[in-house]
Amino acid sequence: MFKSSNICLLNPSFGEGSKLVGGADADFIINDMIVDIKTTMKLQQKRDHINQLLGYYILHEISGAGEYTPKLKITKIGVYFSRFAYLHVLDLDEIISKKSFPNFIEWFVDQAKQK
Repeated sequence: MFKSSNICLLNPSFGEGSKLVGGADADFIINDMIVDIKTTMKLQQKRDHINQLLGYYILHEISGAGEYTPKLKITKIGVYFSRFAYLHVLDLDEIISKKSFPNFIEWFVDQAKQK
């Protein structure tokens, strides 16, 4: 399930993006996917899980992940439910509008700087 064909970053931070929000790091990035590990009693996808991963993706788009250059191409996010050995994967093209996303990132950076 977690076989890397390209790259595997454990606990990567997002440089300046992480600093914008007072610190943030993902559990891992494998190939083209940011993954967060959840150890929960129920196999239940929550909106907070997706929001957290989308937040990591936004931070990645701002300044990349870890010290890796060039910036990785992230196309998916995933939540791994460790007690159930289940990986729930979402394709970013299905949940993010490429047309409006750059404007959203600008808004996000402005909001983060104000806080």
